[in-house]
Amino acid sequence: MSLSKPKHTQPKSHAVLSRILALELLIVLVVLGVMFKTPIHSAYALASTHQPETYTELYFTNVVSLPKQVTVGRIYNFGFKVVNHESRIMTYHYAVTIQYGTTTQVLATKTVAVPAAGSAIIPVSFEIDQLNQLATLKVTLAEQHESISFRSQS
Repeated sequence: MSLSKPKHTQPKSHAVLSRILALELLIVLVVLGVMFKTPIHSAYALASTHQPETYTELYFTNVVSLPKQVTVGRIYNFGFKVVNHESRIMTYHYAVTIQYGTTTQVLATKTVAVPAAGSAIIPVSFEIDQLNQLATLKVTLAEQHESISFRSQS
């Protein structure tokens, strides 16, 4: 005959009651989390939800045709393109300038509305009026902190 310690067991009703209480606590925590959207919930939503990258493209439409040498008094043309990847309609404020040394002349300051996933091509005409000058032509989207430029010699 062997003597062994009796195993300590909980009554079945106590185990069922414990499970019901744990389930109720879990439900209360989930409901509170949904109601109050805790920082942890927000962090989880940001981490687990794909957020598309938003940006704007700005470039010359035909880089090879940008004039490197120009004749004083002749009108030249170029174009630039604004492409909207901001996931919403955007109004872009742009400026086109020409700079000779320390002197800057504004050729255009305008706005263009571009739909989400859309683009706009803006034509620009300019004339160099100074002989033997290196001119820098610059397009700026100030609010997007973007600019492009090229140089021409007269």
